[in-house]
Amino acid sequence: MPILTKPSNCCLEGFRGNSGTLKSPVQRCSRLDNRHSSIHTGNECGKRKPCLLLTRAYMSGQRMVFARKKGCMLMTTPPGENRLVTDPELLTELVRLDGQGEMLTRSMGGVLPELSRAERNGIQDVLDLACGPGEWVLQLVFENPKMHVVGVDISHRIINYANAKAQEEQSPATFQILDVLSHPLPFADGSFDLVNMRLGFSFLLPGQWPSLLAECLRLLRPGGLIRLCETERSLSNNAVFEKYMTLWTDTFFRDHRTFSPDGLHYGLLPMVKLLLEQAGFMQLRHVPYMIDVSANSPTHQTFFADMLALLQDGLPFLRRMARGPSELEELEAIYDQLRGLVNQEDFCAYWPLMTFLGSKPKMP
Repeated sequence: MPILTKPSNCCLEGFRGNSGTLKSPVQRCSRLDNRHSSIHTGNECGKRKPCLLLTRAYMSGQRMVFARKKGCMLMTTPPGENRLVTDPELLTELVRLDGQGEMLTRSMGGVLPELSRAERNGIQDVLDLACGPGEWVLQLVFENPKMHVVGVDISHRIINYANAKAQEEQSPATFQILDVLSHPLPFADGSFDLVNMRLGFSFLLPGQWPSLLAECLRLLRPGGLIRLCETERSLSNNAVFEKYMTLWTDTFFRDHRTFSPDGLHYGLLPMVKLLLEQAGFMQLRHVPYMIDVSANSPTHQTFFADMLALLQDGLPFLRRMARGPSELEELEAIYDQLRGLVNQEDFCAYWPLMTFLGSKPKMP
């Protein structure tokens, strides 16, 4: 298995191998079906004040080891500037999102598994909203070199990394720093054949969906497609795992981030088609997915690495939302409880996702 060299500092330039070429925080081959799952980050932060930080999961075959290490938490997003659950400028968040993106694309069967060949052939210009480290964009361009694909994200660090990765792969994909909620977006009407977004529930408030979908409609050409991939809380046979899921759904509910009437789930999946219809989209359809994340499943280790990293990076948000000392104590204990579930033979769980598609009405 290829070895990732340790970053020299917390900057993106630290992701370089012995040859000097840029390394992905999740080491991967250029083809989707031949990617490695070894994950490594370093936190040599010079003279910055050290703190306890999850460095990441180290995965090799069926073995997973979680490590904590002294490092620095690079908080470049001023508190109160946005309502994101995690700081998008954290190095660990970049690593987490890159691994999560690969897991999603692989588990769902590719970048555009729901589209027919005819639909794909009609796509030339693509916009990926909240693109993260660019895994989906780069894979789409790799498979469709004639497409012009733009990824946008609010994080400077993530976009700098994505552009560096595109340059290294000699990909024509482009990435821009952009808040997808700053409307109008800097693109002309009818600029794209496809607008894509995955897991918008993680940063969009219920009241922000209508304006964003209206903006997507403006950006699409007549007959163009919108593709949204969203999720719901995972299902399992384990009390600790269910407590972790409830921690997020309940906290999101109390922070007015869900469509759920009671906080037992996120509540977005039943709403998406209605939101698309109200925005003016037609020919709505959906494709459900149930990703097996049980012990010994292909995604089990990556799923737990993502889940534990999210818990660590989301701790400031969760602590702020905690109701008293007892909930704070539970937060401190749940990380180790979850870690104990990794590769537990009788652990069974599924991660539900659903892709929604709609088209902009054609001109009469």
